[in-house]
Amino acid sequence: MDRKTFEVSVLEFWAYLGLKEPVFSPEPEVTLVVDSYDVLLRHGKDGKTMVIQSDAGAVKNDHARAQSVLETILKTNVALCAERQTIAVLEEFDETGRQRLIVRAFYRYNVEDQEQLSDLVSDVISSVQTLRGLTTGFQDTDRIPVTTKGAAAMRPDNELLVLVP
Repeated sequence: MDRKTFEVSVLEFWAYLGLKEPVFSPEPEVTLVVDSYDVLLRHGKDGKTMVIQSDAGAVKNDHARAQSVLETILKTNVALCAERQTIAVLEEFDETGRQRLIVRAFYRYNVEDQEQLSDLVSDVISSVQTLRGLTTGFQDTDRIPVTTKGAAAMRPDNELLVLVP
């Protein structure tokens, strides 16, 4: 499937949410702002899925605490998988080797279920909230944009408020 499939899916999702049409970046991706969380939706490399992701924070290169914090993140990640359809990954984001903790979910285009896509966005945000709490004190203070290659952010009048338990 191509970029068109991604854009149609996003347009249908925005309509489902009652938002104005999004502004797409040159890359097949768009950012949804949900209660101050940037959630990136992008066309998956396999062409069959949409990747939904958000940044849970930049992780310090603190080797003294790294093992215990990463062990806690790993255990929590496995526990969250039972409740939510998300996975957390560490990803290098610059030439110094700094890493950020990214939470991802995957939506198959052939499902065409806007409620499921909405649930996945909520799952990503809930997992980010949980993991940010675990990494407090182990996070870099620099804010890292969730976008890859400059995805266009939503205009403030398109901000969506979702209450997550």
